[in-house]
Amino acid sequence: MKDLLNKHDEIARKFLSNVDVAYDFLSIYLPKEILQICDLSSISIESGSYVEHNLKKRYSDVVYRIDLCSQVGQQCRCIYIYTLVEHQSTARKIMPITIAHYCLNILQTHVDKFPEDVLSLPIVVPLVFYNGEDSPYPYPCDIASMFADKELYQKMPLGSFGLIDLTIKDDDELLQHKKLALLEIALKSSRQRDFSNRFDLLIRALTVAHIENTNTGLVDGFISYLANAKELSELLPLFNRIQKEVPFYGENVMTYAEALEQKGRQEAEKEMAQQLLKSGVDLKIVENVTHLTKAQIEELKKSLH
Repeated sequence: MKDLLNKHDEIARKFLSNVDVAYDFLSIYLPKEILQICDLSSISIESGSYVEHNLKKRYSDVVYRIDLCSQVGQQCRCIYIYTLVEHQSTARKIMPITIAHYCLNILQTHVDKFPEDVLSLPIVVPLVFYNGEDSPYPYPCDIASMFADKELYQKMPLGSFGLIDLTIKDDDELLQHKKLALLEIALKSSRQRDFSNRFDLLIRALTVAHIENTNTGLVDGFISYLANAKELSELLPLFNRIQKEVPFYGENVMTYAEALEQKGRQEAEKEMAQQLLKSGVDLKIVENVTHLTKAQIEELKKSLH
């Protein structure tokens, strides 16, 4: 059986990688509405395989790239034909999922080569050779047929997604989102250039979090996120207001404020140490002036060379 599977792979590749055979194959099996817009004289064989290593004994694949006829007048310049040859005698129910996965990989490869095409992608036409024991082929050939609620699937097919665009959401609307409000306000505020204009909103979001009895670990996450998104000089005024106006989170804020101030002092001392070292000041003097450790100073000295 192993030898037969190897022969399946060998003959499939030998024939389907021949351009003349590919011409006949596509002329016969491409859907007519696709065939009539294709310039079959432009067939080229794409290099590589999309089949995972552990499935090589089950499948062979060949990818053709074909230019579209000039009179079509569409934005995309080509289409891809993904041809998969199934070697095993038993058909697989999950074939539509497998095909969808490989088609997405082909599109990703195309975008990597032609990033300017990202909003004008070519279509991928999958074709599968089947020669199994069950006849005719017993399973669905489209992924929509695999879902329990097919009508519901049509409302959100693969590749589409629900968009939550915080950039156009009204702040007052976000504040109505209970425990979620803290996350949404943090994400939206972190992108604002004039961060101080968001202080009132951030205080209101923390007030909502308190009313909703939000887990303190989530509040810590909120503060930690802002601490990494903004500079110390921008954060300290906010932290001072939090301590005064939402004192139930004062301790949470103080922890981060102290850590940020310490980090700021260390950065300033490192900058001073670098300047002193550049001027040729003795390491011991630098250590006394900056309160950095000997190891830290030696590391800084190495970085200067």
